Amino acid sequence: MRLYISLFIIISFNAFSQNIEKLEENNGFRSIKLGGDISNYPFAVDATSNSDKFTLYINNTRYSFSNPDLNYVLDIKDNKEFESLDNAKILGIYLGVFKGKIREVKIITEYKPYTLQLLKLAFGEPNGFWNQWSSNNIWCNYITEPTEKTKKPNWAWIKFTDKLLDEQFEIEKNAKLKADKELKQKRAISEF
Repeated sequence: MRLYISLFIIISFNAFSQNIEKLEENNGFRSIKLGGDISNYPFAVDATSNSDKFTLYINNTRYSFSNPDLNYVLDIKDNKEFESLDNAKILGIYLGVFKGKIREVKIITEYKPYTLQLLKLAFGEPNGFWNQWSSNNIWCNYITEPTEKTKKPNWAWIKFTDKLLDEQFEIEKNAKLKADKELKQKRAISEF
């Protein structure tokens, strides 16, 4: 009996690791590759100075996905590759780019209950906090967002993140925030 339990555990672990390896293999979402040079994606629009590019209307409700960590929007109109994720319509795709490399891909879809099952089929059961998959180099998160009126999900997002680029980005971002704070503090002190 112990032999069967041991074999089951080994087979289950092996199957899980094979699924999570798919996360590494895919290295992003479809043709958008983490670590890829942004100049290889002519349909990516720099939106750092245009927050309207981060606005979507979902069921006649305005949503802003503006985030200082995301600085590019994909022009997905008339692009069959980014039309849908199984039966969920893709509403928008946003990229976080750091030093010209794609650090993060965030896909906004209409909410369909099957999307989470699709992720589980592709990458196995989540192995991180909540609905998060984590491989050696990549995180994948799945979040749904309820509407204020019905409290039922209206849309969902899936985010793929390159761990190393994200760590470098966060270090640089925090250093800049610290330097900005110190400069503001010096200016404030000089006023007195």
